[in-house]
Amino acid sequence: MRQCRMRWLGAVGISVVTVCLTLGGSTAASGAGGDCGQPTSTGNLPTAGDALLVLKASVGQATVCDDSPCICDVDDNGSVIVSDALLILKKAVGHSVVLACSCPPPCDYVPFAATADEITEAFEQRLDSSGNFEVPPACDTSIPLCCPGGTPLSPCGPLHFDFVPKEGESGPTLTQLSEPDQFAFDIPVRVNTVSDLPVTVPLVGECGLRIDTTGGDSPRIHVQGTLEFSTDRISMSPLGGVTVNGLTSADLALTGSFSCTLANSALDFSLTTLRAMIEEQLASSGQLCRQCDTLELVPCGS
Repeated sequence: MRQCRMRWLGAVGISVVTVCLTLGGSTAASGAGGDCGQPTSTGNLPTAGDALLVLKASVGQATVCDDSPCICDVDDNGSVIVSDALLILKKAVGHSVVLACSCPPPCDYVPFAATADEITEAFEQRLDSSGNFEVPPACDTSIPLCCPGGTPLSPCGPLHFDFVPKEGESGPTLTQLSEPDQFAFDIPVRVNTVSDLPVTVPLVGECGLRIDTTGGDSPRIHVQGTLEFSTDRISMSPLGGVTVNGLTSADLALTGSFSCTLANSALDFSLTTLRAMIEEQLASSGQLCRQCDTLELVPCGS
């Protein structure tokens, strides 16, 4: 049915404006605007069409004001009502009225808080959802890793990373450097193999490599490095690579035959290879930002 609503607009310079609304079967209009008081238009001033749409919204019809109420609430009182439509119509016909919308600025990224937990989050993002990463085969080394019989094995492992401190353990730290936006981080983490890594030991043969930092000198290794936040804290980027400290031969064990358990010389070489793999896996190659909508860490500009 059609219903005509009459509004007295003496200040507009006309006696009566009659606006007829189609009620009952209305659908949301698609807007092309975005400025205050202009849910549909894009010119320098709102139009009567903008006023009509806001009037429809004020009586409960579905419009683009449902998705962007701030551009329709031109008196900034928190509601879209008939008086908003009246102000827009006055503006459209040239009267000196002020449209006041409190619309938040467009947002691509939210700023970082510059905390150590954000650095841990960035590392966790480079792992799978279980906190694992598959060890890449290293066949062209004197002690091949994940390359049984000379054939690359994938998937291999994986290695599991646990960043959560246990009771009584210290958490990650972030320390400001001499420059206000530069920080040094120290992220403790437990590392263990989910499955033994195949390793080929000269004169011995095929063995397994088991990693468990909880069985070594210290239950956790430390991932350390430096990074820089942008002045507005929108992005963070590495100042250099990461360094793994605290991984020792006591965290490693060869499994398999009796000869494997005696081949201690292979542990030192495997230790160097593993440390380099972990550093490469956790290192960031560019700037990271946090998306507004999902709050996920993503490469800036993506």
